[in-house]
Parts: sequence; structure tokens; C-alpha cells
Amino acid sequence: CLIQQNSFLKKEVNSFQKLSKITQKKTLQDLVSPHFLFNSLNTVASITSENPNEAVIFVEKLSGLYDFILKNNENKLIALGEELEIVEKYVFLIKTRFGDCFFLDIKISKKYFKTLIPPLTLQNLVENAVKHNSVTLKKPLTLTIEVLEDFIIVQNNINPKKVFSSQSTKLGLDYIKNQFQQFSSNRMRVLESKEKFRVEIPL
Repeated sequence: CLIQQNSFLKKEVNSFQKLSKITQKKTLQDLVSPHFLFNSLNTVASITSENPNEAVIFVEKLSGLYDFILKNNENKLIALGEELEIVEKYVFLIKTRFGDCFFLDIKISKKYFKTLIPPLTLQNLVENAVKHNSVTLKKPLTLTIEVLEDFIIVQNNINPKKVFSSQSTKLGLDYIKNQFQQFSSNRMRVLESKEKFRVEIPL
């Protein structure tokens, strides 16, 4: 059984390495950064020998995330409920890597789940938070996603870390802003203080 699991993981890792070259060529797929895929492959490699069952689940979640990207690359909008499912898959991968140093609290009623949203909007905001902040036991990263006054609010505490200019392209925020300008007269708002980073997305 262990041999079969390791064989499965090796095949999946090879397929993800090939997929990473393809995904860098398309705008939507660029939003899940190659750095995330690289870190994910390192994570699954590190846990395979000690916990092969967890490694299999990790790869299945990662596969589901990229399967979503490939299927929705041409879609301009998806249901909020579906986007939240992708966020949960993504957060599972992040928590496998950071453990109790990372927290996400989603407080959105099901009555909003059929609301339409550009794909990977929330996932990208979660990824940005992880990318631009330290995530350690001394400085845990906490995010909340909720609906307030016809806006989806994504907020995180700020644990600044040094980010090279080549990493800070702001591709994600610019992409989201441009997408919402096509579908809503309300603009996305970005608010930042010394302690909090907050993005308000119109429903």
C-alpha cells in the first residue's frame, strides 16, 4: 500500500511540474503563483515518508485546485460558493505547511453562495496575505472573510517581511480590480493600516 502511494505521489509531482510550465502562460492561471506550486511540492516531499496518507490527501487537494483553474480559465464569473470551496482547498495546503501559525475564519451565509464573482478572487487575496507576511508561532497570520453592507471583506493582520521587488508585482490586486470594473459600478477598496490589511469587494 505504501509503495502504491509513493508511486502515485511521484506521478502526481511529475504532472504538476509539467503543469507549472503551462500555467505561467495564462492570465487566470498566473494568479496561483509558481512560488506556491514550488512550496507545495516541497511540502509534499517532506511529509511523504513520515505521513504518506496525509501526503496523498495533500496532492488530491492540490490536484483539485489546478483542475479548477484549467476548467475555469475562460470563465469570467463563478458562484461565490464555488470560490469558497477553492479557498478551503487552498487553505488546507497552507495549513499543512504552516500548521497552527495560520488561521482563516469564513463567516459568509449560504444565502450569498449564488452571488457571482471573478474566479480565484478570494483565493488570490489569501495567497497575497501569505506571500507578504511572516507566518510563525510568534507571529501567526489570521484572516477573516465575511459580508458587510454588500461587500465581501477580506482582512488580515500585518506581519511584514522583506519581499523582493520582483515578487511584488501586484498582478493579483490589479487583475481583481480590472475584473470588477467590467461587472460592477462599485469599485473594490483597499485599506491598509499599521496593523491590518483590508480588501472590500462589491457583491
